[in-house]
Amino acid sequence: MNLESRIFLGMIRDVGKIHHLDYDKESMEKEKKNGRINLVMAGKNPSWTEDLKKELELIQSDLVSKEESFLQMYKLPEAGHWVHVDDLEGLIQVIEKGGLH
Repeated sequence: MNLESRIFLGMIRDVGKIHHLDYDKESMEKEKKNGRINLVMAGKNPSWTEDLKKELELIQSDLVSKEESFLQMYKLPEAGHWVHVDDLEGLIQVIEKGGLH
């Protein structure tokens, strides 16, 4: 795995640690929206290697279920680097599904 991927994973892990420091059921609803990372992966971008995706899945499932995780991942299979150009409709669906609108 290259240096950029390791740095990226480190940043995601750090956010996860911070997210779970004060975890309790009362704050969960607020944090579901405010403390969440919504990651959109372009399916045709070779930077999303299998190793990187597996590491992200491990981070995503750590401590809580995928539905409650601070990290939500979405893949746009037909998109390259510019997801908003390559698959605008798919990106809009991700935004709506992730509650980002």
